[in-house]
Amino acid sequence: MCKILVLALFFSCSCFANDITKIWTKLESDYVIAVQQQDYKKALGCALELNKIDPNDTQVLLFIVFASVKSQTELPNWVMEKPWGSASTLDVFNKQLAIQLLNGS
Repeated sequence: MCKILVLALFFSCSCFANDITKIWTKLESDYVIAVQQQDYKKALGCALELNKIDPNDTQVLLFIVFASVKSQTELPNWVMEKPWGSASTLDVFNKQLAIQLLNGS
């Protein structure tokens, strides 16, 4: 009985993770399409939804900065106040790009 319960729990978690991955992929795709169409407010909405899924993803934080700058929308204060991770060179690079975008460089 315990094995059945463990298997049921495993499969339900797997399905949930699969759903999150599908949502993430769709939002990321919608972001890219919105940027290509220069619909930066829509892109910002997608980026903010991605941030709700993974608030520590520095690529998503960069998406938020880019879409905010391009749509001339005020950047939420918390974006640059958040720790941008420094465990990887990609995190550092993303923060540097965000700062350059905000400075108009």
